[in-house]
Amino acid sequence: TTVQVKRYRSGPGRPAALVLLVNGKPEATTTGDMRTQALLGHLATLFHPAPRRGLVIGLGGGLTLASMATHDLESIDCLEISPSVAEVARDEFAGANRQVLDRSGIRLILGDGRTHVAFSKARYDVISSQPSNPWIAGVASLFTEEFFSLVRARMTEEGFFCQWIQAYRMSIDDFRMIVRTFLRVF
Repeated sequence: TTVQVKRYRSGPGRPAALVLLVNGKPEATTTGDMRTQALLGHLATLFHPAPRRGLVIGLGGGLTLASMATHDLESIDCLEISPSVAEVARDEFAGANRQVLDRSGIRLILGDGRTHVAFSKARYDVISSQPSNPWIAGVASLFTEEFFSLVRARMTEEGFFCQWIQAYRMSIDDFRMIVRTFLRVF
């Protein structure tokens, strides 16, 4: 992958911003989508009565991981396929993600999310998955019935799974297909 960080200076009516791009596509920002990135870390943990172990699939700028970490879980694993993205999250987004990768209980796993979920024996109370858009090469496999079944097998009995689905620039038929697939498993 080609990983790039763009810095935008503040101007009239516009705050300063960082944008993480992977192969030219924005994957994390410190404006706009930041609320969505943070919400993904909070949703599953807020609905679980007593989450202890968490999993975040896709580090990006580290904002989802940082949000999940505010809930005092004992441990959180975070999967990121790109070492360059992890470097950017650690160095460039440290202010936005509150240096989450340096906290105790946080374990960054450099590797493929699907492979980890398929072969790990770990069980999680909360899982948040935020891969890139399904049409990006290699990402569609994280929106399949097989993947959702693998995720379900990694969850504890009372576990919660939060799946990000990008809805803009996606046909309604494709969106419905992903939701139907999700509902077949969950």
